[in-house]
Order: sequence, then structure tokens, then C-alpha cells
Amino acid sequence: MYLKVYKKIMKIFLIGYRCTGKTTIGKILAHILDYSFFDIDKKVESHAGCSISSIVKTSGWEEFRKLEKLTLFKTHDNESLIVSTGGGIVLDLENRNFLKNNGTSIWLFANKDVIMSRLTNDKNTLLSRPGLTDKKLEQETEIVIKQREPFYSEITQIKFDTSIKTPEEIAQIIKRRISNDRK
Repeated sequence: MYLKVYKKIMKIFLIGYRCTGKTTIGKILAHILDYSFFDIDKKVESHAGCSISSIVKTSGWEEFRKLEKLTLFKTHDNESLIVSTGGGIVLDLENRNFLKNNGTSIWLFANKDVIMSRLTNDKNTLLSRPGLTDKKLEQETEIVIKQREPFYSEITQIKFDTSIKTPEEIAQIIKRRISNDRK
């Protein structure tokens, strides 16, 4: 009974760098909370009719960021929603304000070696994620994480390391944590 009442009052934004589990954990969490799941990157690709890599290649990062913001803002009136955000959504001040004011932001992070393993072991990940800098992948990862950490920290209510536990374990921990926070 508590979950039914509880479920109508919250939107959860999963933030963090690439390959930290936002989509995977988000789908599991949505299932166990009986929430809807909303993946911003997938919605942008669906609306544009092409991959993020194609958007960036043909129109640039600025155009992708505009589409990303419009898609984020479409979640405004939704409740009972788990939103998997793109890793760079926090670069925009309006996005950060929206995230802070419209739900609970959960920062999923992992150590660099785990991120690198996830990035390099999934060919679909490499193909669908355009480079963020002109650096090699490992160097880019270090640079971009360091750049974004203050933004993630600024808007985070809950922070989880996804390096060791399974996505299912993390989803259960998040469920317990947000249930306890709402009591």
C-alpha cells in the first residue's frame, strides 16, 4: 500500500558518466518501483531518426545538446518516472536547475578502469557514443569525468558506485534508500 501512494510523488533522474549503468539500472528500478522508464538519449535518437553519433557528425554537439534539453523538459509533467540522462546533460545550467527542481537526482559513478572496460567491451557502445574530445579514449574519460564531477555533485541527492555491485543489487539499494528518505 505504501508503494502505491509513494509511487505517484516522485521522478528520479539518473545522472553520471557514460557506462555507469544509468540505462541498465534505470530499467530495473522502473520495474521494481512500477514506474515508467524514459531514456533521454533513445528519445532524442527516435525523434531525430538517427543515432547520436549521426546527429553530432552532421549537426554538431550544440544541436544534440538542444535536442537533449527539449527532451529533458518534456518530462516536466510526468510523475512516477525513472529518467536515464545523457552523461553531459549536466553541462547546461538550465538542465541542472531543471534536474534539481523536478525530481531526485541519483549520481551513478564507477572507477575509470570499470568504465574503460565497459566502453571497450561493448561494440554497440563504442559505435553509438561519439568522441567528446580529440584525445584517446582513456585520456578523454579522465578529462571529461574530472570536468563533470562538480556538476554531478551540485545536483545530487544520492550517489552510488556501480563498480562492484550488480545492477539488480544497486536498484534494490536505491529503492530502499528512497523509500527511507520519503518516510
